[in-house]
Amino acid sequence: MMNPKYQPLFESYELNNGVTIKNRLTVAPLTIYDSGPNGEMTETGRNFWRDRFAGFGLFVMPFTNVHPTAIGFESPNAIDETDLPTLVEYADLAHAQGAKAVVQLAHSGLRADPKMTRGLGVIAPTGDLHGRFRSMTDSEVREMVASFANAADLVMRAGFDGVEIHGANGWLIQQFVSAATNLRTDDWGGSLNKRLRFPLAIVDAIDAVRQKNNRPDFIIGYRFSPEEPGENGITMFETLALVDALLTRPIQYLHVSLWDFYKKARRGTDSLISFIAPLPTMRVMEMRGVSNRHLAATLAGILAIAPANATFPLAALGLPVAFTLAASTIGGLAAAAATFWIFGRRLSLERHESEAVETVNVSQPSLLTLIHTAGGEAIQSIIGIIPMLLVSLVVVIGLQSIGAVAWLVTALRPGLAVVGIDEIFVLPTITKYLAGNTSFVGLIHETVNQPRFDPHNFWKGAGSLIHPLDLPGVAILTSSGPRLQSTLWPALAGAVVGIIARGVGTALLS
Repeated sequence: MMNPKYQPLFESYELNNGVTIKNRLTVAPLTIYDSGPNGEMTETGRNFWRDRFAGFGLFVMPFTNVHPTAIGFESPNAIDETDLPTLVEYADLAHAQGAKAVVQLAHSGLRADPKMTRGLGVIAPTGDLHGRFRSMTDSEVREMVASFANAADLVMRAGFDGVEIHGANGWLIQQFVSAATNLRTDDWGGSLNKRLRFPLAIVDAIDAVRQKNNRPDFIIGYRFSPEEPGENGITMFETLALVDALLTRPIQYLHVSLWDFYKKARRGTDSLISFIAPLPTMRVMEMRGVSNRHLAATLAGILAIAPANATFPLAALGLPVAFTLAASTIGGLAAAAATFWIFGRRLSLERHESEAVETVNVSQPSLLTLIHTAGGEAIQSIIGIIPMLLVSLVVVIGLQSIGAVAWLVTALRPGLAVVGIDEIFVLPTITKYLAGNTSFVGLIHETVNQPRFDPHNFWKGAGSLIHPLDLPGVAILTSSGPRLQSTLWPALAGAVVGIIARGVGTALLS
């Protein structure tokens, strides 16, 4: 009899596009070198695949080349019409055995085999000094995006359930993301925003194929490797920016590729304070009897700094992170100081009696117990605030649909013109203060594609927008405990001072 703890593995689940996967057993791509010279199915391959899919909910087919220059080893192709019979055979084998199957679309980049690229050589984001591979031209980069879209179309026509974009393991897409292999100075390299442009363009192009064929059930996944070695290799900071950018696209899953499941992040995870992290800390401070005045100053500092849930995704759009971090630190310190010495001077400096925490035979709760309790309460606070987040977002959408936002833009237009603020930023600002940072970031990702969007002018005003001082943020942070709520008004006043300091400094120095 099966151990009951494994039962969830065999339960079905639904992807965000409504597709049901029969169980949670998923097979990552298998590289078995069983394809013929032109990527065709061989008898060896048929013998291997004929009973390979049975019992699995989702099966990711092996590395499949999207262009002749993609080929680095014996593997299937999705390049042109001649590849359809092999793709159909793979799809039929998978479906006959009851599994959903997606095809991993890939390109080897600088790791391609020059003997297999049909005389087209080896291409990469940036060429090498020895001439083994050359830099792609701008038109070749755009052609490659189209090749991924064409491959997705072939896969769809062959009857597969979706595709997985292979952005991991050092292949072409990762080569574009990494500063170690992408030394370009055009629109496809340089800043993190530009290095992410290639993978995001591929996702958008494949989604366009899905929409063109009216196939919302077609699965799109993305595989990535979180880190690279070396001074200029990918760090978790860049990976989190990539993930946040991907989450603004209509993809169904992310596939993390690691050589060690238990491997820990090496760098890039401690750059900024995240939005959620302060909750247990604030609750621990309250439970341990920290004075109201110190609580208010701490809350003000948190409300004035840049949270990770806004900074990381906006970094993908060109937000100057180092400058934002420096301004955020100054603003947070200014907020805390203003609260402690001015707005909160009437609050008590007396320590409160520590709250009772349920423990076994322990008269004084340990720090570990406090952290455990505070963390649980913080999670409950976040869960409890979700309905308000949804209501806030609905309110924003409602204001826009009834014309209230357009009316406000018209009313503010003269004043906006005087201070040099484009009216295109009115809706994102309303969204930020009513619905929070996550909704704000999503709207900015849409706004950035509008011709009138001026990144420089937006980043000049970013100091006044990238912080948790909004309706959901205040509600979440003050829900950690009753004494935090009693210190809210002095903390808000101090936070405003810190945010103004950040905003003015950012506008003057940008």
